[in-house]
Amino acid sequence: MIDFRAVPLAVNIALVVVAAVVVWGAGTRISRVVDAIAERTGIGRVFAGFLLLGGVTSLPELASAVTASY
Repeated sequence: MIDFRAVPLAVNIALVVVAAVVVWGAGTRISRVVDAIAERTGIGRVFAGFLLLGGVTSLPELASAVTASY
């Protein structure tokens, strides 16, 4: 595990900025993909967003629960 207290503040800030950009980019990409899936399948964009984006955003919690159970 990385000891972030030993890393300079500028590096920690840079890591947070990079992580924020990655999350923003991934969220934008996922939204576009869900819109494309909704258009191709003919289901509503709201329903597709509710179903698919809800499922995708629940994956980290699922991974945490599975990891914690072992």
